[in-house]
Amino acid sequence: MDRGNGNPLFRLADDGQVIVSLSGREQALGPRDDVCSVMEAFLIEIPHRFEPRFGGFTLDEWDLKWTPEGPLVQDFGRLSPQVGLYKAFLGESLMYIGKATEYANGGFRKRLHDYYRDSDSARKSKAGKKIFEHRAELTIEIIVTGTDRAGSQIATCLEDLFIERYNPSWNNFGRSKRSALA
Repeated sequence: MDRGNGNPLFRLADDGQVIVSLSGREQALGPRDDVCSVMEAFLIEIPHRFEPRFGGFTLDEWDLKWTPEGPLVQDFGRLSPQVGLYKAFLGESLMYIGKATEYANGGFRKRLHDYYRDSDSARKSKAGKKIFEHRAELTIEIIVTGTDRAGSQIATCLEDLFIERYNPSWNNFGRSKRSALA
């Protein structure tokens, strides 16, 4: 249900459909991937109309939840299986925003470790190469969105919105969807 303030509340149904509740009515919007694209376009075109909620929070409320975690080169095992978003800073400059969504495979622990382990799986993109190149200098902030599929999907929806908001330079290497948003 919506919070009574005229703002819709979005939630994920068990079948992967996104449901919007507004003024006591619920409507299925479609699969999560389609809905994130529609929501992003809607927010860009008419930002004053409403503030969507992701996991019960607006984008501004999520933005207050960033937690400093320290250097990238460390053991993030205590964050397993938590999922969410991370920011990578080089000095004071925000360079990259990414997501850790593999709740069944280690969450933040796995994703952040990908940047400095022997395998190059996280270094196939230009951004991944830059993160690897500067791994000893980067510091990390995170937002935990959950420990399950719903938390992963919230992180996926929020990622593009935060990239659009902050425009980190390493997120702009040939990403056509994000280039169109920037």
